[in-house]
Amino acid sequence: MNAITLLHVALAHRGEYIQFVQDGVDFTNAQVERDVKAFATALSSAGVLKGDRVAMVLPTTYANVISIFATWYVGGIAVPLDFSLARDELHKIFSDCEPKAIVTDEASLENALHAASEMTFVKAIYIDGAQMPGTISVSEAIAEIDGNLKVAECAYEDTATLLYTSGSTGEPKGVMLTHQNIWDKGRPKELGEDFMTLPDKPAEGTIPFTMLLSLPLAHVFGFIMIQNIFAYPTKVVLLPRFRLDTALDLIEKYRVNLVPTVPTVFRYILNYHEREFDISSVFMWVSGSAALPESTATQWEKRFGIKILQGYGLTEASATVSMNMGQDWVKPGSIGQAWAGVELKIVDPEGNELPRGEVGEVCIKGGGVMKGYYNKPELTKEVLKDGWLHTGDVGRIDGDGFIFIIDRIKDLIIRGGMNVYPREVEEVLHMHPDVRDAAVVGIPDDEMGEEIVGFVSMKDDCTFDEANIRAYVSEHLAKYKVPREVRLVQDMPKTEVGKIIKRQLKELYP
Repeated sequence: MNAITLLHVALAHRGEYIQFVQDGVDFTNAQVERDVKAFATALSSAGVLKGDRVAMVLPTTYANVISIFATWYVGGIAVPLDFSLARDELHKIFSDCEPKAIVTDEASLENALHAASEMTFVKAIYIDGAQMPGTISVSEAIAEIDGNLKVAECAYEDTATLLYTSGSTGEPKGVMLTHQNIWDKGRPKELGEDFMTLPDKPAEGTIPFTMLLSLPLAHVFGFIMIQNIFAYPTKVVLLPRFRLDTALDLIEKYRVNLVPTVPTVFRYILNYHEREFDISSVFMWVSGSAALPESTATQWEKRFGIKILQGYGLTEASATVSMNMGQDWVKPGSIGQAWAGVELKIVDPEGNELPRGEVGEVCIKGGGVMKGYYNKPELTKEVLKDGWLHTGDVGRIDGDGFIFIIDRIKDLIIRGGMNVYPREVEEVLHMHPDVRDAAVVGIPDDEMGEEIVGFVSMKDDCTFDEANIRAYVSEHLAKYKVPREVRLVQDMPKTEVGKIIKRQLKELYP
């Protein structure tokens, strides 16, 4: 069944309420449904058919949401992309997925047009803003609706979305998420198993969540949060491009109570002293996309009196795999317990399941696991085995079922025959009072096989002292885990969601 059906089902049960806010403009869920059908009409008129790809090169905007939903409506495959990608990066992805239509905005239009030049499969380019040569304005495209246009019939196993992830290799891989994956995450949670039986009259209820969303929809963390509007009655305050001042203003203005974000933002807030701000309305801070340093979590709770709820997920599992479920059920350093419907196990290099407490590769089974990598059947076989997704993450599960992620298998440093997990060293570097951000990588070495190199950026008004930092690490870790060298980096290379790009750091090392 087509995932967009969830939009109509939720509206029928819950009635009309404000579902999105952007730049002070409100959009109700009824208007969302109307605009989705209107843009689906435009896509259909442009020749987008079931299985065709539609690429979105947009920040976190209402137009982006509508484009994704409208693509599902006609049975197409939505391909939300990072709007900061360079033209060569876009060209590589366009060549792989061959979109029939592209939706972008004025800021990204030049790159999108250049990347799509001479690609005859692109039949229409829509722009979120004033119409420009070679484009069709989204606002004009949604002015008319074909009342006879029906939601395309889709099987659960049909691909609904491609999310491109590069991982540690830098080569983009299109993760195929199905309508089943979206149903699994998006079914209305308060309605039980009978949610497909529509009521004669919608219920009169309150909206429990007001969420600030600045995460990019091209990243699975942001993408899953959009699916949550089906699962829970939610008002989403959209922040297209993250700015800390603006984010704090929006939290105060709309009394936001749910903020999903990344570890970098928590550090930004802890180090923000420009003015007074009130974030007391937020009762759920959720951290994802990268490891949350324990020092950051501790400082946050001490200052604001609330725990950060850390979760674990990956694109190949359509986001959430585990979660710390509440303020009273958090273990320091853990990413929580398995989400409902998710099976987890830890295996050794031969694939044998390990007992609780032992360290090995994290494997996942459940309704959120991807269909596979687009156009990459051999790579799909490497990670999907007997229904289990092999994540490439090293971890353990304790006696209470709490999961602890230690590091990525590919990031493991073997120094003189001794295993060193970069995350352990990074945790200590983050504890240093002068360090703002830190990353550790392994560098080939003739004598030791690999050597440990740390990269740090410093807090404002703090001076970089390599000897001091190395001495600090040596006070907390065994000698063989101390970086041979620590380098200063003014600006850590990061993805759009704040994850440090380690392969770029390695390129900085001669």
